[in-house]
Amino acid sequence: MILLHGFGAVIEHWRHNISILAEQHTVYILDLLGFSGSRKAATDYSVYLWTELVYYFWQTFIGEHVILVENSIGSLVCLTAADNYPDLVRGILILSLPDTSLRQ
Repeated sequence: MILLHGFGAVIEHWRHNISILAEQHTVYILDLLGFSGSRKAATDYSVYLWTELVYYFWQTFIGEHVILVENSIGSLVCLTAADNYPDLVRGILILSLPDTSLRQ
């Protein structure tokens, strides 16, 4: 499983879920670039950038189908990853979607 946090959140968002999920799954929790402890890179942040980073992580460290668990903006990243890289996805669990109608 790969867990992705939402906008304004951090990997600690999942702290109460790790032990129960780890009973039956290998769990990876990623901190999206630009959030929490990750460096604030001089780049244009986007769902596509985060999707590519998730894919490279998966390709490097996992290499087999995973369940993507996401919240808020992480949902957009995982849906984009599933669309672009179907070999990555075994399933998706979406906890909430961001309100994209607020985009300008």
